[in-house]
Amino acid sequence: MKAMIAALAEYNEMADRAMLEILDGLDPGALDAETGTYFKSLHGTVAHLAWAGALWLRRFASFGEWKAAKGSFGGRELDALKAEAKADWKAARALLVEGDAALRALVAEIPEGEFGKRVAYKTTDGTPLERTLWHALVQVLNHGTHHRGEISAMLDRAGVENDFNSFVSYFS
Repeated sequence: MKAMIAALAEYNEMADRAMLEILDGLDPGALDAETGTYFKSLHGTVAHLAWAGALWLRRFASFGEWKAAKGSFGGRELDALKAEAKADWKAARALLVEGDAALRALVAEIPEGEFGKRVAYKTTDGTPLERTLWHALVQVLNHGTHHRGEISAMLDRAGVENDFNSFVSYFS
């Protein structure tokens, strides 16, 4: 189990970095251009993805004594992180990179026997939930794949070549 989740976390980090390299090459106006998508723009989607990762890392910090989750984001509040990411492309980008590295370190830190434990948390609307830890980790990683796919489609529509989502292209 751990090896699979670790590979997915590594893929998530590498795919996000490849995506960010493409986005960094765009005109700044293109990052905030309306795309007709839920988060309105490339920047908006990256900001959401980055903030959601930070939210989950805060949740993971409450599930165990894992340094990687507890030390993430220098104690900054989630609302402040969200506002920064929405307001500034460089802040969104930095938050995504920081979160990806922390998530990969967290997975490496979790002992194999803990992936099956049940964890309790509250949704953003306050609804209490209980899930299996590995399901929560896969949720975060799958969420990243979903939004990278969205960003890929936005780039396709804008005529920007991109190919950063293939899991097998990152591993030999």
